[in-house]
Amino acid sequence: MAHRLQRLQADKASRSMTSAASKLSRAGQAAEKGDGEKTDDQADQAKKDLDDAQQQLAQRRKQAEADLAQEQLAQWKTRSRACNQRQQNVLAETERLEGLRPAQGQFKREQAAAVQQQAREQKSLGAGSRLSG
Repeated sequence: MAHRLQRLQADKASRSMTSAASKLSRAGQAAEKGDGEKTDDQADQAKKDLDDAQQQLAQRRKQAEADLAQEQLAQWKTRSRACNQRQQNVLAETERLEGLRPAQGQFKREQAAAVQQQAREQKSLGAGSRLSG
């Protein structure tokens, strides 16, 4: 739907440009015939069409910029939620592993590996947040 709207808005500007070109052509024909009044009228109408086209393109550009900003914001929110979830997972696993240590006095091999994995994940999260900030 948005793409169709973009195309329609560009089509409006295109039609204005085509209309202006047609009117300029008629103004040139009128000038060749020595019809100064018609020449001026057609040239004025062509200028209005060109102004309309310029305004339509400016509006389209503003809309495209706003759409892009919205898309970037949505992507940032998605990445932020994913990072937050990863952080919560790291925290939960760290708490689980920490709860095992007092009962056992030290970590078993697989638990020590899990602690190292959590450290790598936390480091990755820290690096990712610095890059996206």
